[in-house]
Amino acid sequence: MAKVPPPLGVLNSTWVSQDTIVVEGFVKTFCGGATITGDYRVRGNGLVLVYSVKPGLIVTTCNCARKVVYQISNLPRQNYLISITPDK
Repeated sequence: MAKVPPPLGVLNSTWVSQDTIVVEGFVKTFCGGATITGDYRVRGNGLVLVYSVKPGLIVTTCNCARKVVYQISNLPRQNYLISITPDK
């Protein structure tokens, strides 16, 4: 049975250097295509990954899970509580 990815959430995080972390996750987008942009915010020991979705030329009524990868540099290394959320 194939593993079904979550529609939204963090899958994995790895420190690739002393101050650079790579975080993989999934977000909800339109199935017909979309442009995903992202940013992040540090709040105490929380690392909040935010994203925005701009619909593509073909807009559908269904949503699909899309993999996203954040690479953040110049970040103080610590054990962050990582979350991902749509930008408001």
